[in-house]
Amino acid sequence: MTDHHQPAVDLFNQTWSLLDNKQRTAEQDETMVHVAHASRHHWGIAGTPKNHARLYMDAN
Repeated sequence: MTDHHQPAVDLFNQTWSLLDNKQRTAEQDETMVHVAHASRHHWGIAGTPKNHARLYMDAN
């Protein structure tokens, strides 16, 4: 496990929390985009092939 694993997990969860908020503000929308990119970065370093596949799954 790398130093990137826990931030990857935390940022992934934060992204989903923001996605689930149906009354997001414009500021929260912008934060969500940045958090998702940061999550992707950390998973790209710390993740397994299974984690990498999840990065590209459709949320719908």
